[in-house]
Amino acid sequence: MRRAGVEFRHPDGSLRADPVTVDFARLIRRDTLINQPPGNLASGLDALAWVEPTLSLLQRTLYFGV
Repeated sequence: MRRAGVEFRHPDGSLRADPVTVDFARLIRRDTLINQPPGNLASGLDALAWVEPTLSLLQRTLYFGV
């Protein structure tokens, strides 16, 4: 990224000296997607799978010929 012209800065705005390194252990500890992953989507998809045919049935049943 440095060769692409990206400037890496400290929180105070000053430029960081080369080499710029990443503390991956710290990054992984603070990553919320790793430590608190999103809930299971299966239950939501199951509910949608039930709603679609139910609404379709109601639509056909309650058709008033408008």
